[in-house]
This record gives sequence, C-alpha cells and structure tokens, in this order.
Amino acid sequence: MLERHLFIPASPQHLWETLTDPASVSTWFGALVDWDLRPGGPARFVEDDGAVREGQIEEVVAGQQLRFRWWPEDHSDDESSEVTYLLAPQGEGTDLTITERQLPTGQPAEATTAQASSATANWTAWDGRLVGMWSGATAPVAIGTR
Repeated sequence: MLERHLFIPASPQHLWETLTDPASVSTWFGALVDWDLRPGGPARFVEDDGAVREGQIEEVVAGQQLRFRWWPEDHSDDESSEVTYLLAPQGEGTDLTITERQLPTGQPAEATTAQASSATANWTAWDGRLVGMWSGATAPVAIGTR
C-alpha cells in the first residue's frame, strides 16, 4: 500500500470540493474526471495521454472520506487498485491522508512483482497530482465567487 499524509491549510469543506468536484479534480488530477459520488456510482478518468481508467465509487462520507476502485479500460485485473481520501479537521486546516492499494489478483509471484513496479510508477503520478491539488485547495478565493 502506498500512502501520503498532508496538512492542507484549507477547511475540510473547501478541500472536499477540490477533491471531488469533477471540474476542480480535472484541473489537478491529470485526467478529465466524471463520477457519480454515491456508493456503486460509476467513475471514468481520461488521462492527458489518452489512457482511460474506469472505476466505481465504494464509499462516500461528505467532507470526510471518499473511497473508489479503478482499473484500466481493458479491465486488466493486475492493475486494479483502491484509492481512499480521508479528511480530518486540524486547527486552521485539514489533515489529508491518501492511500492507494493494489487489489489482489490471484496471480503468481512474478505478477505481484510487476504490480509493485506498476504501483510505484502510479504513485509517482500521485506526487504530481498532489502538488496541483495543493495549489487548487490553497489558492485565494475571490469574494463572491464561492
């Protein structure tokens, strides 16, 4: 499992919007995002390079937690993973924990090594996403626009 902990100097409500509003997510995620934020709702990510990932929303607790599964459009099980966002108010901001774990595939050990390599590459992408998310969540908001 790969995990990142961040303190974001923004309210949980504002951070939740940054993490879940499709227009907002699309500005920092590196993909156009379309999802139905309810358990069982579909998700679709069209990455900047044209790659497509499908997904499903697993759990939503507004302002606190989002959990979804996603996989390549071709449904290759060896690249399916689960992503969780956990938000907790902390002083003048929000503690954010993001985890991504590969889902078990029942593949032999050699495939597990390939999964680990794929997960590491994907996590490098998360670091770039988090920089963009930070910028979006902490940018000053003009009066009257929210």
